[in-house]
Amino acid sequence: MWAVSHTGEMTDSIAHLRSRQEELVRRLAVENSTQQLAALSEELESVSRRIQDTEAAKDPGV
Repeated sequence: MWAVSHTGEMTDSIAHLRSRQEELVRRLAVENSTQQLAALSEELESVSRRIQDTEAAKDPGV
């Protein structure tokens, strides 16, 4: 998981994760291999969870 010590790092982490998320979505849209689709889908799910966890840590009231 991401270690976050201040807001700047958290913003950078979320931006990096969102960038990776967008890249994975683009790759999933054109991938034909079932095995690669499964791997990309699994990574996308993981990245999405990390975004949610990071945002929840930033604002525990959410």
